[in-house]
Amino acid sequence: MPPPDEQERRFLRRFLGERLRRIRTRIEYPLLLTAAGVRPFRARDLTTSHAEAEIRDEWQRYRAGCSEAQNITAGMDLLENSYSWADRLATHFAQTYRSGHIFNFVLGGFAVCLGLAAFMAPHLRFEEAALELLITLAIILNAVIGSREEWHRRWLDYRQLAERLRPMRSLKLLGIAAPDPPGTQTNPVPRRWIDWYASGIWRAMGCPSGSIDRACAARLGKAIADHEVEPQMSYHARNSKQIELLDHRLGQIAMVLFAGTLIVSIITLVGLGFGSDYVNRYGNWFTLVSAGFPALGTAVFGIRFQADFGGDALRSMATSNTLRQIDRELRREVTLSRAADLSEQAARIMLADLDEWRLVNQQRDLSVG
Repeated sequence: MPPPDEQERRFLRRFLGERLRRIRTRIEYPLLLTAAGVRPFRARDLTTSHAEAEIRDEWQRYRAGCSEAQNITAGMDLLENSYSWADRLATHFAQTYRSGHIFNFVLGGFAVCLGLAAFMAPHLRFEEAALELLITLAIILNAVIGSREEWHRRWLDYRQLAERLRPMRSLKLLGIAAPDPPGTQTNPVPRRWIDWYASGIWRAMGCPSGSIDRACAARLGKAIADHEVEPQMSYHARNSKQIELLDHRLGQIAMVLFAGTLIVSIITLVGLGFGSDYVNRYGNWFTLVSAGFPALGTAVFGIRFQADFGGDALRSMATSNTLRQIDRELRREVTLSRAADLSEQAARIMLADLDEWRLVNQQRDLSVG
């Protein structure tokens, strides 16, 4: 039975009733990546169809290289469908949540600049005040909708579910391997709906069919290294470099904004000290820069802190390095028991990274209070 906690049952009901739109309307995060020079904006950022096709192609390669090549069958269709749905939902809500908090920070800084712009265009004060009101309402509405719709919680839950399901394909093929049981060793009862659902999928897959001798076990170990461990190792390495670069670029942008503030402050002090007329002529612009740039710089620092890009980069790189050792071991002439042990370790390492990631991120919702 599902966990008895009513909240967990509510989360499960919401997952079972999810619908995924084909068009993604929240694109602030990919736009930030483009603005920071990390990667160009792509058409796939606007739709969900590309992610579905990528998952299907990746699983076809896995089946051809592992299951079909070794003539071992298991309940892969059920697992692939369950994983694909959870992964696409997680990707959707990751982009939605990240875009939501970027929206709040950027518009918050822009609202400060807009308020200061009234000094330079006093004849547009009504329009500027109305626009500032709309921006403030948009920030509040974005936070309220994001909290009510649980963008953050759904992203974390669905990503954890997807990453629990993915390694089951290799564990099932090995026959004697299994994912870690839910709960604790003394009480292996699922406390969260994610654990209950993943355990149900594992049981529903049934038993694998085929024969594995020593030579087949060694080939299967290499195939799992090629199609399971190495792709995850490469993903974490790429992800680490990308978000580390994003964190670095955001830091540079913030420093440029604060440096601009410092330069304008020095120019203003020099002008006041020598009684120069340009201070009076351009005083409103100096005020905009000296007060608006720090607001924008603080917004950039807020994005960095909220997303913890630097911490995520370190965790991804550590996971990649650990998986590299397992990948190396699987490519040796392993026995069936050794291949099963290494595959279980790989699944355990990826879940440990995910648990740490969730612990760091679960308190960072979109609330404005």
